[in-house]
Amino acid sequence: MGIPLGGIDAYLDQMLVTEKSTAAKNTKPHAKVQAVAPDNSGVSSNTVRRDGFAPAPEKMVGLLKSKETEAQESNLDYGELIKERLEKGERLSDSEMKYLRNYDPALYQKAKRVQDIRDKFSELLQRSPRNATQKIHREVLGQAQKARQTGDRQTGEMLVRSIEKEYRDFVRSPGSDPLPSASDR
Repeated sequence: MGIPLGGIDAYLDQMLVTEKSTAAKNTKPHAKVQAVAPDNSGVSSNTVRRDGFAPAPEKMVGLLKSKETEAQESNLDYGELIKERLEKGERLSDSEMKYLRNYDPALYQKAKRVQDIRDKFSELLQRSPRNATQKIHREVLGQAQKARQTGDRQTGEMLVRSIEKEYRDFVRSPGSDPLPSASDR
């Protein structure tokens, strides 16, 4: 039985359309500060990812890939490691998604669905005025919790944790304005 994530998807799509039109009219969207890579990192300062951070230097990418290869070759089940990361709400790398697509298509479908919803949620947070992000987080999290109760519990848990992690990362991101306190309301 599939998890009824269509409600969350539709809600996020509606919010993105509404936010785009509102932001164009009278609200300045939350500004994202772009990180500048140090000169010795091997990353040019004009290559910045969508999330505002420079990509990892090639040395680091090679090191990470070798760690993945070690995990695959060791007695540890690489699929289980990926599953643990999903259950913690972490984003998966392209190689992890490829592994799931090849060796666990059912989990790949769940992970892809969760990642798509998380990406929409992240985009909505980035486009929204800072004072609206708490409300958006509560509403999306509430819908994810409903989906968890009425559908596939495993996918629902992954979705709830990924939304919580995405929001924490957004709040902690460099350049974020502090959230309004109770006295500011």
